Amino acid sequence: MALMGSLCRPEVLVLDLAGICAHIKEGRQGVMPDAPLDDDVDLFDAPHMYLAMIEHFKGEIELRKHLVAVASESKSGINVQWWVEKLIQVREEENCTRGPAFGDAHGEVTKQRDYNEVLRHFLSVL
Repeated sequence: MALMGSLCRPEVLVLDLAGICAHIKEGRQGVMPDAPLDDDVDLFDAPHMYLAMIEHFKGEIELRKHLVAVASESKSGINVQWWVEKLIQVREEENCTRGPAFGDAHGEVTKQRDYNEVLRHFLSVL
């Protein structure tokens, strides 16, 4: 999600689970144009999904909802739609449908350090 949405670490951690769920089906049935990277190609109907954030951005005073449209699947084959749907499924299994997409059982944004041990484990496996 970070790669496809050009999001930095703090932005990924404030992704809004309810907002993502509310928009998960939009763009799913899109049709990819034959030459999507050509000049003047309209990608409005291409397969896409939305990443939702609730955040203050660059000089904003009020907390606002932001939607970032990303391709459902990258040209290199990263299926972002599948991964986001898997995230939603896992969070539902944790009885969480609101709050930060990457949150704890209390609805608080998870700290990056909380993922450090898990990430190190999987990197050592690889």
